[in-house]
Amino acid sequence: MDITVVLVVLFAGLLHAIWNAMTKSLHDQYASFALLNISIAITSLTLMAFVGLPRSASWAYIVASTICHLGYEMFLMGAYRRADFSQSYTIARGIAPLLVSVVGFAFANEHIAVQGLVGIVVVVVGIVSLVVRRGDGTVRRFGIFFALATGAAIAAYTVVDGLGVRVSHDAFRYGALLFALQSVLWTITVMARRRRWWPSS
Repeated sequence: MDITVVLVVLFAGLLHAIWNAMTKSLHDQYASFALLNISIAITSLTLMAFVGLPRSASWAYIVASTICHLGYEMFLMGAYRRADFSQSYTIARGIAPLLVSVVGFAFANEHIAVQGLVGIVVVVVGIVSLVVRRGDGTVRRFGIFFALATGAAIAAYTVVDGLGVRVSHDAFRYGALLFALQSVLWTITVMARRRRWWPSS
C-alpha cells in the first residue's frame, strides 16, 4: 500500500478520535448532532447542485446506508451515555474492521491475504484488551451492548457504501445524496422527539 494512503488513513483516524472525544463531552448530544447535520445537509445539497445525482441503481444502497448511519448515531450516543469513552470507543472501532473483513469476504468478493487477516485480528485483540484489562474490573453491560451495536453499524454502512459507490461509479454524487438524506432525516427525528421546530441546547 502506498505510504501516502497509509498516512491519510492514520490522520483520518486521529481526527475521528478527536471528534468522538468532543462528542462524548457534549451536554446535549441530540441537539448538537442536529446542528451538525444541518450544516452537513446544506453542504451536501450545495454539492449536489454541481455534481448532480448518482445513478438510480445506487439509490437502494443509499437508503440502506442512511438507515445504518442513523442507527450508528443512535447507538453511539447510547454507548457514550452508558460507558466511559475509553470503553465505548475502543470496542466500537475495534470490532468494526473485523466485521467488515468477514462481511466483505462473504458478500463483496473481497479477498484478504493471510498476513492481512492476522494483522486485523491482532489489532482488534489489542484494542479490545485495553477495555478488558481495567484495574477496577467494572464494565457497564449496556454500555458494551451499545458499543458493539455501534461497531456493527459502522461495519454495515462501510460495506453498503463500498458496494454502492461501485454501482454509482461516482463517489461525490453518491456521498452528496447520502449525507443530504441522512442529515435531513436526523434533524427531523430530533425535532419530532422534542416536539418543537428547533433543538434546544
